[in-house]
Amino acid sequence: MRTHLLYLVIIAAVTILLGLYLITSTVVIAQDGAGFIGFAKGLRSNFSSTVIGNYQHPGYPVLIELIQPLFVWAGGLQSWIYSAQAVSLTCKLLAVIILYFVGVNLVGARYSFIGSVLLVLLPECAVTGSDALSEWPHLLFFSAGFFMLLKWCRNPHWAWARLAGLFGGAGYLVRPECVQIVTFGVILLCCGLFISEIKQTKKAIALSLFVLIAAFLAAALPYMHFKGAFFPKKSLDLQIVMFSQYFPTASIDAVGFAGEFAAAFYKLFVRTSELMGYFFWPFWVLGIVIALTDKKRNMLHRILVGSAVTLTVAVLVWLYARYGYIARRHLLPLAAMTIWFVPIGIEWVCSKLAMIKEAQFFKLHRGFVFVGIIVTGIIVCLPKSLKPIGKSKAAYLDVVSWLRENSQMTDAVLAPDVRIGFYAERKVFVSADDVRGERIYYVTRNQTKAPKGYVAKKRIRIPASDGIVYTMIACEKKRRKK
Repeated sequence: MRTHLLYLVIIAAVTILLGLYLITSTVVIAQDGAGFIGFAKGLRSNFSSTVIGNYQHPGYPVLIELIQPLFVWAGGLQSWIYSAQAVSLTCKLLAVIILYFVGVNLVGARYSFIGSVLLVLLPECAVTGSDALSEWPHLLFFSAGFFMLLKWCRNPHWAWARLAGLFGGAGYLVRPECVQIVTFGVILLCCGLFISEIKQTKKAIALSLFVLIAAFLAAALPYMHFKGAFFPKKSLDLQIVMFSQYFPTASIDAVGFAGEFAAAFYKLFVRTSELMGYFFWPFWVLGIVIALTDKKRNMLHRILVGSAVTLTVAVLVWLYARYGYIARRHLLPLAAMTIWFVPIGIEWVCSKLAMIKEAQFFKLHRGFVFVGIIVTGIIVCLPKSLKPIGKSKAAYLDVVSWLRENSQMTDAVLAPDVRIGFYAERKVFVSADDVRGERIYYVTRNQTKAPKGYVAKKRIRIPASDGIVYTMIACEKKRRKK
């Protein structure tokens, strides 16, 4: 118990200190963060229409809206930004604590502690945990559901399945990907029907399966009904139907399909390498292979982790084939489920080095080498982990400053990034085809003409702090001649 407490105190301290540093040093939040904050503001004025009209799921914006009164001291827009970042950091702290116990069940306290610290310090995990993003609120429910499935492995009772389903349903309200908890659970429980080591009747396992799905639907179905779709984000239901209609088996281009498949796995390799800070990637892959092929490990644990890794990779490959991208943020659930295997991979490498007869150093100082590899990896990752959020977009604030001083609140902005309008607190458009309003300000770097339907009244050059010169074109709507 004392060991667990010590480990948790260290993990919490690192998470909070790094998180607060990144929040206080934030330059510009992520683009999606502007949308989430706009969603949260809309909830306060008209809850129903805002939820129906927004393609994002409402869980994270609801949390932002609830705690925003705690940050009114920051004033105006900044109070909403701090609220969004505080929700992310709080959820990250709680998620990492839960994930520590997930790791304890999978690899023991020592390796779980190392994995938890690495998870906190990896650049992508550090940044998303302090930005205005829904990744860690989603991971909080995802990790809780995953932990409940692990508890079911130890004690296959329907109560654990119910909790897993509820956490999965609550996580679905944040991000639709949390339905994976139910998918993992269904695979685990179905495999449990045929594993003799489980001291539970097939009837009881079937009950757990039913309760898992029912609990998920109890939490998620009201929102599905409200939106009129099982997966309303990006109209996924419609896309699946359309995709199936135009994908007849007889017309598959084998060469093209193989090329897309190879490209998806290459992109997955690139993104996982970036996520693991490059340095830890080989140890991570090696540790996963060792853990999943070790027959001495709990069979149900291997089934759960193995199916989770396989399905997550399959979804990411499909994402690339369907939309042409895989972001590092999409890999965070995979990292959360498997970060514990990094120290296993490092330990295996150390054991092989110790077997070299000519290299007595590795045999005599095996523990020192193990710690040295981990510390080296952390040192490699830290510069990116400590980089202020949105530092590369600092020039936007120069444009924002001009807009605040020279435009009216009723004016609209046409800009390449929604954050310019967000920080200027003006209505913003990113496409000229969508522009509406009597007067707009067109922020551009290489255009000189006003958008269609508008006439340029004035052009102002704004030199930004990064050396880029933006052109501000003040436009008014063309008047029809009588």
